[in-house]
Amino acid sequence: MRTVRVNASKAYDVIIGTGLLEGIGKYIKKPRKVAVIADTNTGRLYGSRVIKSLTDCGLEAGKFEFQAGERNKNLSTYGRILDYLALSKLDRTDAVLALGGGVTGDMAGFAAATYMRGTGYIQVPTSLLAAVDSSVGGKTAVDLEAGKNLAGAFYQPDIVICDIETLDTLPEREKRSGMGEVIKYGMLAEAGLLDQVPQTSDRESMERLIETCVSIKRDIVQQDEFESGCRKLLNFGHTIGHAVEKVSGYSLLHGEAVAIGMVSMTKAALRMGLCSEETLEILTKTVSCAGLPVSAEYDKDALFDAIKSDKKAAGDGIDIVLPEGIGKCRIQRISFSDMYELL
Repeated sequence: MRTVRVNASKAYDVIIGTGLLEGIGKYIKKPRKVAVIADTNTGRLYGSRVIKSLTDCGLEAGKFEFQAGERNKNLSTYGRILDYLALSKLDRTDAVLALGGGVTGDMAGFAAATYMRGTGYIQVPTSLLAAVDSSVGGKTAVDLEAGKNLAGAFYQPDIVICDIETLDTLPEREKRSGMGEVIKYGMLAEAGLLDQVPQTSDRESMERLIETCVSIKRDIVQQDEFESGCRKLLNFGHTIGHAVEKVSGYSLLHGEAVAIGMVSMTKAALRMGLCSEETLEILTKTVSCAGLPVSAEYDKDALFDAIKSDKKAAGDGIDIVLPEGIGKCRIQRISFSDMYELL
């Protein structure tokens, strides 16, 4: 078992290990009552085990399920979660437990941040993407018609409990999608991660991989919790990636769209003279080896409209992240007209 300590506005541990679900109740100290939020997939696979572990430790526990899929990460589902918390008579000393991937974590976290102006919040990521990225750092949100994650809050969890066994039930496409975020961390700070992408399979190596990614994100979040500076680096591949997701009607998974965005931004960096041809070749090869797409054909104007609604947009421009080499990226402000040409 591995533990990464995050010292943000609220200090908490990210616990990574095998067989943690059965004993999850022992990690939850304060609340009297826990509301488990899951989608229809994770609720079916793990809901009863988590509820049993909580009740065995003397906690009251109930479960709310919503239909799986990014399309349901919206204000309607968020509202139904809030209604469930109120009908369950949770108070501010109780906790919301997010059991699932990034969609579940984002929505449950936003509900926890806003219900009674903030209640307890526990992250139990069950996807690789959530384990390495979205469960840590306190970003919570829902999507609006205009784009991804436009309504949300920064709200740090009380604890993150990552059971490696849950990754065994992931569909292969979901595993590949998670590798998109792993590649991002390799491009940002740890070149050696790119060598591990096609080789990580056993639980021990997966624990190390998750620990490395979480540690990189921890170091960035501790410097810039509310994304006014260096935390923007974590958006590498996401500006175009979020636009591609939206224009695809969310038929592309998040990691697939981010992979396309990373390759696109690296091509732009090469044209600007910021990185070498070798950087683009290594990234493209790694993305392909992970089974992720390197490009997609969508309408340029539709993508541009989505980008203009991105939460990183301000005034007449937007911050983008460009690689200078493997393991090093920079934040650069560009105008919308330059962004259109980049597309």
